[in-house]
Amino acid sequence: MILFSRPILSAPAGMDLAGGGGAAAAAAPVNARVDATRVERSFVGSGTSSGYIDQLVRFILYLYDKKDIVGDYLMDQYRTRMDMYNNNDITTYQSRRNKRQKNQRPELRAYIKRCIEAIRPAREGSPHNSPIKIDGEGALTYTVVRDYMVSKFNVVEV
Repeated sequence: MILFSRPILSAPAGMDLAGGGGAAAAAAPVNARVDATRVERSFVGSGTSSGYIDQLVRFILYLYDKKDIVGDYLMDQYRTRMDMYNNNDITTYQSRRNKRQKNQRPELRAYIKRCIEAIRPAREGSPHNSPIKIDGEGALTYTVVRDYMVSKFNVVEV
């Protein structure tokens, strides 16, 4: 059974596609706009999002650990909290039994993950809340990202 003789997108304005009176259809315009948050979330599925978040946690840890080498690309208000969580991890997991967990730094990673999940873009006059300096003076550069990505390759010499 065919309901429409032509695609909906090419229907003339005011045409009633439901088959009833044309006046009722013309009087109730459809709001085709979607709020920005729904659009942003629709591009990345939840499984993929968690993978991206884990990658960002590793990248922020890299920036945190390599401050003296690559520069300070983390926002000051986040860095002070990161220092606190890092010190907690060091004191909590100092024993030999917990050496593996000491290297993983669970409290610091959990804080970074919470920061990433709370990121909102800059819009309508409000600034972004990214822990990484992404604009202005001292912003993250392509060179830093490239150097991080190069460090992720396993180079084997034969």
